[in-house]
Amino acid sequence: MNSFASATAPVNVNRSETEQVSSRKRKMVATDIDEKFDEKFQAFVNVTDRRLGDIANRFDIEAEESQARKQVWSVVDSINDLTMDHKCLVSRKIVNNKSDLDLFLSMSSTGKETFVKILAAGKV
Repeated sequence: MNSFASATAPVNVNRSETEQVSSRKRKMVATDIDEKFDEKFQAFVNVTDRRLGDIANRFDIEAEESQARKQVWSVVDSINDLTMDHKCLVSRKIVNNKSDLDLFLSMSSTGKETFVKILAAGKV
């Protein structure tokens, strides 16, 4: 037997054992990569979910505000004592002030009409 061949051959290690160790290492590396990918992907999904939720909430808020503006205009437009200029100005004043809008929407029909006339007269 050649001295070079005996020096390079592993001692007491057969081929199937080295293949098993190599296979386990590959599985461990693949598992680590999969876990890291899963963590990153889950973080991405969480951020995306939160952002989409924020967008959906904004659409809901905008829809509610639009409905409130329509309700204000419906009431103001039904008051015959006001000119179109007064109706536009009063409606704009109410919808641009959240506290006035909340107050207006919580009033009875008579209260709403009185509130609009007070605003149109410039008393507030």
